Amino acid sequence: MEYQLTLKFPYYDVDDYKNLKTLEDQLIQKLGDSTKVDGHYADSEVMNIFIITSQPLETFVVVLGAVKGKDLLSSLSVVCKAVSGHKYARLWPLDLQEYFNAP
Repeated sequence: MEYQLTLKFPYYDVDDYKNLKTLEDQLIQKLGDSTKVDGHYADSEVMNIFIITSQPLETFVVVLGAVKGKDLLSSLSVVCKAVSGHKYARLWPLDLQEYFNAP
């Protein structure tokens, strides 16, 4: 079964977007053929990276390592759902009660 991980970051300025693109490129390299980094989305408040994988937890561990190395962990929010599904499960941070609205 394939899953979609959605990584969410706040957007404040153009440098944030540049950092998102750099992270996206690094994830493509780190994750290799086991996953598909399926693009990104940004608006005036939020930025997302979408990842398709059959191994969501293993992929999530790689994502955490990449984000932690960029000092973005405190602003990261991650959810996961089956590609064909509609219900999201929060992976990070676990204690956040905020509703996750993905585009």
